[in-house]
This record gives sequence, structure tokens and C-alpha cells, in this order.
Amino acid sequence: MPESFRVALDLRGVSHSEGGHRRLINLVRELDALPSPLEFDLISNPCHEIDSHSWSIRTHTISPRLRTRMMHHPGVGSLRKVLWGKTRIMHFLTGDIWYSPTSRTVVTIHDLAPLHFPEFSFASKAEEQKYHRHLKLIIEKADVIHAVSEHTLKDLKQHFPHGAAKFRLIHPAPDPFFMPEDWGLEDRALFRYNIGSPRGFLLSVGGFNGWKNPGFLLEAYHHYRKGQKDPRKLVIAGDPHKPYPGLPTLYEAVCRLNLQQDVILLGRVSDSFLRKVYCSASLFLYPSKLDGFGYSVLEAMACGCPVLCSNETALPETVGEAAQQLPVSDPQMWADAIPPLLTNRAARVELVEKGFQQAAGYDWKATAEQVLQIYLDLLK
Repeated sequence: MPESFRVALDLRGVSHSEGGHRRLINLVRELDALPSPLEFDLISNPCHEIDSHSWSIRTHTISPRLRTRMMHHPGVGSLRKVLWGKTRIMHFLTGDIWYSPTSRTVVTIHDLAPLHFPEFSFASKAEEQKYHRHLKLIIEKADVIHAVSEHTLKDLKQHFPHGAAKFRLIHPAPDPFFMPEDWGLEDRALFRYNIGSPRGFLLSVGGFNGWKNPGFLLEAYHHYRKGQKDPRKLVIAGDPHKPYPGLPTLYEAVCRLNLQQDVILLGRVSDSFLRKVYCSASLFLYPSKLDGFGYSVLEAMACGCPVLCSNETALPETVGEAAQQLPVSDPQMWADAIPPLLTNRAARVELVEKGFQQAAGYDWKATAEQVLQIYLDLLK
């Protein structure tokens, strides 16, 4: 096979996100499985262990120690021999782009949240200006810009109409690891007991930055708790002490509402533990103000958990009719919506069945086939 038919996929932009890294590995795995005249180099930080034993010999993993921005530093050390001359396409999977004089470039953009919520995205004006310059560079230099949802595509066209010819819509998918646990009622009851909520619990997963709306989540739960004689506890997975611009930490927000006895903060958890949490939860809550896609919602559905989410940005597109959707304007409205979704068995069964169908409608193989076609078109 000619050396020129090489594609490098850069995953280092999600080094901070176990979930993001895990999901995008599915794309690489499916690309590797498809018949094509291409070889693949997966560039990933050393901190992420990658199970590549099932990959073919045409896919390789590269783990450079330093995340050098090629657009600022043309001399990229150990990466130079990989990226210059041999690589025909560079695919930046997380809204990044670096200088590469010999490659065509594809950039995946999940959302433009920092444009809409700068107060939650940047610690300084200089950081904000740098983001705007970087985004402008992506629009100017990329050959193809891959949007993960109709919402993101529309957002890109609205802010950068001159780049519309480069934009392509390809939906991703939930991680196929998330599915119903193979356990009995006693196993689930024991897991709930060990979590600290034997009667079941409300669950939220998916980040605590400003547009994910953690303050609204806690306010809604606070109203729900006040209106119930025996409320379910709220379980939240993720680092409760991680700071975000413009916000108190999640732990601080919980303490301000005096919810320490009712909110269970799991911290960061493994994928296998998270699947058990999804499968044990009574209801998944997701009041996000902005989502490029909504992975966590689909993963909850794939595990058989009914979902109450916002009707903002990409979520209506992603969940269809498989979740109850509400605006994020009134926490009391959310509080009032929770009890029926816990007690109305028929409504719960309907949401669970629709959720399974909705999650199954997204498939990483189909995503990979469309991404592969982009590569082949660029090589013509």
C-alpha cells in the first residue's frame, strides 16, 4: 500500500475527558474494520490506555509526550516524520487544527458553546480572543468541517456563512458498551443499597460547566425534595471539586442549598460502574442549556433509564420522542414533572422502550462509513 494513503486522527484534545476519549475511539475502531485503501495513525496522550489488540495491522497508536500546536510550531519533533510527507489527511476530532504543509484537514466540531457562554468558558479576555482566532483559523484552513448535529451545523452556518461549502453533517453514536446490565432484581437492589439510596434515585451525568446547568439541576431537585414526604436521592457522577469559570464547584453548590444529606456525589467513576449506575437509576435528569449532541442522554436510554431533559439546542434532534422535554426556565416545572415519571408505570415503560429504539438508531459503523467517504473524496 502506498505510504501516501495515511490518515492521522488526533484525539489529544479530549485528554481531559475520559468519556469523550472513550466515545471517539469507537470511530477509529469502525474505520479500521471497514475495507479501504487507507492506513490510520491514532494520536493520543499517554495517559489514556487504548485496547488496540482487535485492530488490524494498518492502524497504529502514537502517544507523543507533548501536545505541540503545529500551527505555532512547524517543527513538531517526533511527530514530524509521521505527519509530514507520509500523512495525506489529518483529522482533528475535537475542534482543533494545526499547521501541516502536506496534508488535507478534517475538523470535527461538537458545539460552539464558548461563543454563546463566554462567561463560563474563559478565565480572561485574552483566552476568549485566542479562542476566536483559533476558530477563525479552523474555518479558513480546514478542507472539511464535520458537525455532529443539525444544531451545530446551523450554528456554524449562522456564525460563518462563508464557510458553508466545507460543512458536513454526520451524527455520532452512544458508546455500545452502555446496555442493560445482566443482573436480577436482587443484584440491582444491592447496588442501590451500596450507593446509599435503596429505593432508587435520580441521576445526572455529563459535566458541570455553565451551559450544562448544574445550578438549575440542584434548584429543581431542591424544589422536588421540599414537595415530597419521602423524596428519592439525587446521584451525580463526575468530579464535584473541579472548578469551572464563573461557577462555584458542584460540592460548594450542594452545600449552599444544604443538600449534603440528599445529593450523593460519586466523583469520577469507571465505565463499568457508570453502566451499573445508569441501569439502577429511576430517572435521568439533564437540564442542559446547550448540547452539540447529547451522548449521556443516549447512554442512559441504552441502559433502560427513562429521561427528563431540556428542549434546548441539539437535544430535541437527538432524543426525538423518547424523552420528556422541558424548557430550562423554571426549576419548579422540573420538580413537578419528576413524581409522575417515578410513579406512572405505563409512562415509564413507554419512555424506556422508546429510549432503547432511539439509542439503537445511532451506530458508529454508519458514522465511520460517512467519515471514510469524506477521506476518499479528499484523496481524489
